Amino acid sequence: MKPDKQFPVKRIGNEKNPKLVILLYNPGGNPNYYKMFPWYTMHLDKGRYKESGMAFSDVRQYCEWWNDILVATEEAGIKNSEILALEYYKYPTPTSDEIPKKEKWDSNAIMALEENKKILRKFMDKKDVLIFGWFWKMWVEEVPGLNSCDNFKKSEQPRGRHPKIKELKEWLVKRRGE
Repeated sequence: MKPDKQFPVKRIGNEKNPKLVILLYNPGGNPNYYKMFPWYTMHLDKGRYKESGMAFSDVRQYCEWWNDILVATEEAGIKNSEILALEYYKYPTPTSDEIPKKEKWDSNAIMALEENKKILRKFMDKKDVLIFGWFWKMWVEEVPGLNSCDNFKKSEQPRGRHPKIKELKEWLVKRRGE
């Protein structure tokens, strides 16, 4: 059963004391490809979806992409309960895969981004919290000082799941071993 609307998520995981923050962005989505977004299926499956604060143990069973990331982080010594993923917003539109200009954002999207920026700033100076920019360009533009944080790594890999997961794991192993 295909849902009739999209259910974006603001953030997933440990908002209090993560060891790893992953910066993502929510560029939009196409309802014809709803299976790519676990929030759809989670919403339909007895309301397991939450706008924020979902546990990765719930998400990974609905999304192969997240499961692969979590396997890599576990192998690098980071538990699912020690990860926070922050989404850059604009909320998805029914057919776009691009982020609309901010002038067109609704108040929910603006508020979600401001909340996530505030959370990110809280962890930027904590040396025991690693920050990985899966998609980092907009975050660097929005959050002054992020680019110069010692605990921040910009992904150098092109779009694609496997190269970025490998890069994330290698960086975590190296940083955790220091």
